[in-house]
Amino acid sequence: MPAEGEDLAKLIDIAGEGIPAWLWSRSASNGKSVLGVGIERARRESGGFSYRNARIACATEATRGMVLSYPIDTAPEDNPDDLPAAIAPFVTLEQLSVGTWYINALAVFPRHCSNGIGTTWLRAAEKQAQAAGYAQMSIQVYAQNSGAARLTPDLGALKA
Repeated sequence: MPAEGEDLAKLIDIAGEGIPAWLWSRSASNGKSVLGVGIERARRESGGFSYRNARIACATEATRGMVLSYPIDTAPEDNPDDLPAAIAPFVTLEQLSVGTWYINALAVFPRHCSNGIGTTWLRAAEKQAQAAGYAQMSIQVYAQNSGAARLTPDLGALKA
């Protein structure tokens, strides 16, 4: 199992502004920590949130950030009306993203922000999408996430 599971879980929680940890807390039991659930999910071989879909930026053995992206070829089958209110909008937007290369998450540890890592990873995801034959990309950005809101309009192929 990849050693990056812990950093990947922490970064996906940063990108999701705490919603991933809230979801993981619903599965934490029998002494397993919330972070432990996230690590287990990050180390999965399949699924959207899997290390296989992640690219991790490291320097001098320290993780700096990551992008998690993959194609959405079929709409999620979940009915947003049956999901927790915090999750329903994401599923609705994913259903609208069919046929695109989807950036599920992009996060940089706070101490490494403003070093161009986010832009580098968005460009790398764009190249990956093009190589896989996708002409469009999709990304969800929280309105209150001013850093991401500033970053995405500068990248022509991305629509926030």
